[in-house]
Amino acid sequence: MTSPFEGTELENNYSNITSVIGKDVYTSVDIFAYCDISDNNIGKAFYYYSQPYLEKLVNGKWVNVPLKRQDYALEYGEWYLCYIEGNTTKPNSFRVKLMFDRLAEPITSGTYRMVVFVCDKRVYANFRYE
Repeated sequence: MTSPFEGTELENNYSNITSVIGKDVYTSVDIFAYCDISDNNIGKAFYYYSQPYLEKLVNGKWVNVPLKRQDYALEYGEWYLCYIEGNTTKPNSFRVKLMFDRLAEPITSGTYRMVVFVCDKRVYANFRYE
């Protein structure tokens, strides 16, 4: 599949997308969490949604942590194409942030994961909040 951007090929196999959380542990000093998402199929462009979601591990199950306003995802989130024109030597990647002040309730201690939509796949980046 080719993209409208010359020399850029669109990803068609999303099994090689990886995430790396910015820090393993966030605290009250931090105002956001971030992660880097990469497509390890060198040079492939891919679509992602810019507004991540947050889930908390509660009694062994992942539970959605609601945003302060449900329209944040629509207001701040957009689909983007991650690519470097003509890139054939390194993974295309991007960084996404989750602002803690956009959550409906203050974040509390526990295990969390950011949920990032990459095309039709969900990519997760786990962290602890203490």
